[in-house]
Amino acid sequence: REIPVTYTDWRPGDQHIFVADVRKAERQLGWRPTTSREDGVRRLFEWVVEHEALFA
Repeated sequence: REIPVTYTDWRPGDQHIFVADVRKAERQLGWRPTTSREDGVRRLFEWVVEHEALFA
């Protein structure tokens, strides 16, 4: 399904850069992701839609 996108101005407190590097967790803890990036984004979108009132 296509995800609707709306571009707006930044709000106070918004993060402008999001960066994650899991190599340290992999190296030190043996951690491996169990959710693909695509599934994670889809699940996040579905959660936000279900909890839309939190973002009003």
